[in-house]
Amino acid sequence: EGNEGPVPADWPGDWRDKFAAAVGKPGDEKLLKRLGRFQSPEAVWKSFLSMEQKVSAGDLKAPLKANATDAEVTAWRKENGIPEKPEGYGEKLKLSDGLVVGENDQPLVDDFYGVAHTLNLPPEAVNGVLNWYLETAEAQVDAQHQEDVVAKTESDDALRAEWGGEYKPNVNAIAGLLDQAPAGLKARILGARLADGRQLGSDAEALRFLLWAAKEINPTA
Repeated sequence: EGNEGPVPADWPGDWRDKFAAAVGKPGDEKLLKRLGRFQSPEAVWKSFLSMEQKVSAGDLKAPLKANATDAEVTAWRKENGIPEKPEGYGEKLKLSDGLVVGENDQPLVDDFYGVAHTLNLPPEAVNGVLNWYLETAEAQVDAQHQEDVVAKTESDDALRAEWGGEYKPNVNAIAGLLDQAPAGLKARILGARLADGRQLGSDAEALRFLLWAAKEINPTA
Protein backbone atom coordinates (compact mmCIF):
# COMPACT_ATOMS: atom_id res chain seq x y z
CA GLU A 1 0.00 0.00 0.00
CA GLY A 2 1.13 3.53 -0.72
CA ASN A 3 0.76 6.59 1.45
CA GLU A 4 -1.52 9.53 0.97
CA GLY A 5 0.20 12.26 -0.98
CA PRO A 6 0.17 14.19 -4.22
CA VAL A 7 -1.07 12.29 -7.26
CA PRO A 8 1.67 11.67 -9.86
CA ALA A 9 1.42 14.01 -12.84
CA ASP A 10 0.67 11.15 -15.26
CA TRP A 11 -2.53 10.21 -13.40
CA PRO A 12 -5.70 12.35 -13.25
CA GLY A 13 -6.48 13.88 -9.89
CA ASP A 14 -9.89 12.20 -9.79
CA TRP A 15 -8.60 8.67 -10.46
CA ARG A 16 -10.14 7.42 -7.19
CA ASP A 17 -13.60 8.59 -8.30
CA LYS A 18 -13.07 6.83 -11.64
CA PHE A 19 -12.10 3.62 -9.78
CA ALA A 20 -15.23 3.81 -7.64
CA ALA A 21 -17.40 4.37 -10.71
CA ALA A 22 -15.70 1.49 -12.54
CA VAL A 23 -16.71 -1.00 -9.81
CA GLY A 24 -20.25 0.35 -9.67
CA LYS A 25 -19.85 2.38 -6.47
CA PRO A 26 -19.58 6.02 -7.53
CA GLY A 27 -19.43 8.37 -4.56
CA ASP A 28 -19.08 5.50 -2.05
CA GLU A 29 -17.42 7.24 0.92
CA LYS A 30 -16.01 4.06 2.47
CA LEU A 31 -14.45 2.95 -0.80
CA LEU A 32 -13.07 6.41 -1.51
CA LYS A 33 -11.60 6.52 2.00
CA ARG A 34 -9.83 3.20 1.40
CA LEU A 35 -8.56 4.41 -1.97
CA GLY A 36 -7.31 7.53 -0.22
CA ARG A 37 -4.65 5.36 1.44
CA PHE A 38 -3.02 4.88 -1.97
CA GLN A 39 -1.02 7.52 -3.76
CA SER A 40 -1.74 6.22 -7.25
CA PRO A 41 -3.28 3.28 -9.17
CA GLU A 42 0.22 1.80 -9.28
CA ALA A 43 0.17 1.50 -5.48
CA VAL A 44 -3.22 -0.24 -5.69
CA TRP A 45 -1.79 -2.71 -8.20
CA LYS A 46 1.24 -3.44 -6.02
CA SER A 47 -1.03 -4.05 -3.05
CA PHE A 48 -3.12 -6.46 -5.11
CA LEU A 49 -0.03 -8.38 -6.26
CA SER A 50 1.20 -8.64 -2.67
CA MET A 51 -2.13 -10.03 -1.49
CA GLU A 52 -2.27 -12.43 -4.45
CA GLN A 53 1.15 -13.80 -3.49
CA LYS A 54 0.02 -14.32 0.10
CA VAL A 55 -3.06 -16.19 -1.05
CA SER A 56 -1.00 -18.37 -3.37
CA ALA A 57 1.44 -19.14 -0.55
CA GLY A 58 -1.41 -20.09 1.75
CA ASP A 59 -0.76 -17.21 4.15
CA LEU A 60 -4.31 -15.90 3.75
CA LYS A 61 -7.22 -18.27 4.23
CA ALA A 62 -10.92 -17.68 4.42
CA PRO A 63 -12.46 -17.81 7.91
CA LEU A 64 -15.02 -20.47 8.79
CA LYS A 65 -18.56 -19.43 7.86
CA ALA A 66 -20.90 -18.73 10.77
CA ASN A 67 -23.46 -21.34 9.67
CA ALA A 68 -21.09 -23.87 8.15
CA THR A 69 -22.32 -27.44 7.73
CA ASP A 70 -20.52 -30.37 9.34
CA ALA A 71 -18.95 -31.20 5.99
CA GLU A 72 -17.77 -27.60 5.52
CA VAL A 73 -16.31 -27.55 9.04
CA THR A 74 -14.42 -30.78 8.38
CA ALA A 75 -13.05 -29.45 5.09
CA TRP A 76 -12.09 -26.11 6.65
CA ARG A 77 -10.27 -27.81 9.51
CA LYS A 78 -8.33 -30.01 7.11
CA GLU A 79 -7.34 -26.99 5.02
CA ASN A 80 -6.16 -25.11 8.11
CA GLY A 81 -4.22 -27.96 9.71
CA ILE A 82 -6.69 -28.53 12.56
CA PRO A 83 -7.05 -32.20 13.54
CA GLU A 84 -10.25 -34.01 12.68
CA LYS A 85 -10.79 -35.04 16.31
CA PRO A 86 -9.66 -33.50 19.64
CA GLU A 87 -7.20 -36.31 20.38
CA GLY A 88 -5.40 -35.37 17.18
CA TYR A 89 -3.82 -32.46 19.08
CA GLY A 90 -1.92 -35.02 21.17
CA GLU A 91 -0.35 -36.47 18.03
CA LYS A 92 1.01 -33.03 17.14
CA LEU A 93 1.99 -32.03 20.67
CA LYS A 94 5.51 -30.58 20.94
CA LEU A 95 6.76 -29.80 24.44
CA SER A 96 9.90 -28.00 25.52
CA ASP A 97 12.79 -30.12 26.77
CA GLY A 98 12.09 -31.59 30.19
CA LEU A 99 8.32 -31.11 30.06
CA VAL A 100 5.94 -34.06 30.08
CA VAL A 101 2.20 -34.49 30.57
CA GLY A 102 1.96 -36.35 33.86
CA GLU A 103 -0.69 -38.90 34.77
CA ASN A 104 -2.49 -36.36 36.97
CA ASP A 105 -2.41 -33.72 34.22
CA GLN A 106 -3.71 -35.94 31.42
CA PRO A 107 -7.46 -35.63 32.21
CA LEU A 108 -7.16 -31.82 32.27
CA VAL A 109 -5.16 -31.83 29.02
CA ASP A 110 -7.77 -34.07 27.36
CA ASP A 111 -10.52 -31.65 28.41
CA PHE A 112 -8.49 -28.78 26.98
CA TYR A 113 -8.15 -30.62 23.66
CA GLY A 114 -11.95 -30.75 23.49
CA VAL A 115 -12.31 -27.02 24.14
CA ALA A 116 -9.52 -26.19 21.67
CA HIS A 117 -11.20 -28.30 18.99
CA THR A 118 -14.53 -26.57 19.54
CA LEU A 119 -12.76 -23.21 19.15
CA ASN A 120 -10.83 -24.47 16.10
CA LEU A 121 -7.48 -23.56 17.61
CA PRO A 122 -4.48 -24.47 15.44
CA PRO A 123 -2.02 -27.03 16.86
CA GLU A 124 0.60 -24.30 17.27
CA ALA A 125 -1.66 -22.41 19.66
CA VAL A 126 -2.50 -25.57 21.61
CA ASN A 127 1.20 -26.38 21.94
CA GLY A 128 1.91 -22.87 23.17
CA VAL A 129 -0.81 -22.98 25.83
CA LEU A 130 0.22 -26.42 27.11
CA ASN A 131 3.90 -25.46 27.28
CA TRP A 132 2.93 -22.40 29.31
CA TYR A 133 0.70 -24.46 31.61
CA LEU A 134 3.28 -27.18 32.26
CA GLU A 135 6.09 -24.68 32.79
CA THR A 136 3.92 -22.72 35.23
CA ALA A 137 2.85 -25.87 37.10
CA GLU A 138 6.47 -27.00 37.35
CA ALA A 139 7.54 -23.61 38.69
CA GLN A 140 4.75 -23.73 41.28
CA VAL A 141 5.85 -27.18 42.44
CA ASP A 142 9.45 -25.98 42.78
CA ALA A 143 8.34 -22.91 44.70
CA GLN A 144 6.17 -25.01 47.03
CA HIS A 145 9.08 -27.36 47.68
CA GLN A 146 11.32 -24.47 48.63
CA GLU A 147 8.64 -23.10 50.98
CA ASP A 148 8.28 -26.55 52.58
CA VAL A 149 12.03 -26.78 53.16
CA VAL A 150 12.09 -23.36 54.84
CA ALA A 151 9.05 -24.17 57.00
CA LYS A 152 10.53 -27.51 58.09
CA THR A 153 13.82 -25.86 59.02
CA GLU A 154 12.09 -23.13 61.02
CA SER A 155 9.95 -25.68 62.88
CA ASP A 156 12.89 -27.96 63.66
CA ASP A 157 15.02 -25.07 64.89
CA ALA A 158 12.22 -23.80 67.17
CA LEU A 159 11.56 -27.23 68.71
CA ARG A 160 15.26 -28.03 69.14
CA ALA A 161 15.65 -24.80 71.10
CA GLU A 162 12.53 -25.52 73.15
CA TRP A 163 13.00 -29.24 73.82
CA GLY A 164 16.79 -29.26 74.09
CA GLY A 165 18.04 -32.79 74.87
CA GLU A 166 14.49 -34.13 74.69
CA TYR A 167 14.16 -33.24 71.02
CA LYS A 168 15.04 -36.67 69.63
CA PRO A 169 12.95 -38.67 72.17
CA ASN A 170 9.99 -36.37 71.55
CA VAL A 171 10.27 -36.81 67.79
CA ASN A 172 10.40 -40.58 68.30
CA ALA A 173 7.33 -40.43 70.56
CA ILE A 174 5.38 -38.59 67.86
CA ALA A 175 6.51 -41.08 65.25
CA GLY A 176 5.51 -43.96 67.53
CA LEU A 177 2.04 -42.49 67.92
CA LEU A 178 1.51 -42.09 64.20
CA ASP A 179 2.94 -45.52 63.45
CA GLN A 180 -0.16 -46.94 65.12
CA ALA A 181 -2.35 -45.40 62.41
CA PRO A 182 -3.48 -47.47 59.39
CA ALA A 183 -0.91 -47.93 56.64
CA GLY A 184 -0.22 -44.71 54.74
CA LEU A 185 -2.14 -42.47 57.15
CA LYS A 186 1.01 -41.26 58.95
CA ALA A 187 2.40 -39.72 55.76
CA ARG A 188 -0.99 -38.20 54.92
CA ILE A 189 -1.26 -36.60 58.36
CA LEU A 190 2.24 -35.12 58.33
CA GLY A 191 1.85 -34.00 54.70
CA ALA A 192 -1.59 -32.45 55.17
CA ARG A 193 -1.63 -28.70 54.57
CA LEU A 194 -3.01 -26.24 57.07
CA ALA A 195 -4.95 -23.10 56.21
CA ASP A 196 -1.73 -21.11 55.77
CA GLY A 197 -0.33 -23.67 53.32
CA ARG A 198 2.22 -25.09 55.77
CA GLN A 199 2.43 -28.87 56.10
CA LEU A 200 1.21 -30.20 59.44
CA GLY A 201 4.51 -32.01 59.93
CA SER A 202 6.31 -28.65 59.66
CA ASP A 203 4.10 -26.81 62.14
CA ALA A 204 5.63 -26.56 65.61
CA GLU A 205 2.28 -26.07 67.34
CA ALA A 206 0.81 -29.17 65.68
CA LEU A 207 3.86 -31.22 66.68
CA ARG A 208 3.55 -30.03 70.27
CA PHE A 209 -0.03 -31.28 70.29
CA LEU A 210 0.96 -34.63 68.81
CA LEU A 211 3.63 -34.98 71.50
CA TRP A 212 1.00 -34.27 74.17
CA ALA A 213 -1.30 -36.90 72.62
CA ALA A 214 1.54 -39.43 72.46
CA LYS A 215 2.32 -38.97 76.16
CA GLU A 216 -1.35 -39.11 77.11
CA ILE A 217 -1.75 -42.42 75.28
CA ASN A 218 1.59 -43.84 76.41
CA PRO A 219 3.07 -41.96 79.39
CA THR A 220 6.20 -44.15 79.34
CA ALA A 221 6.97 -43.40 75.69
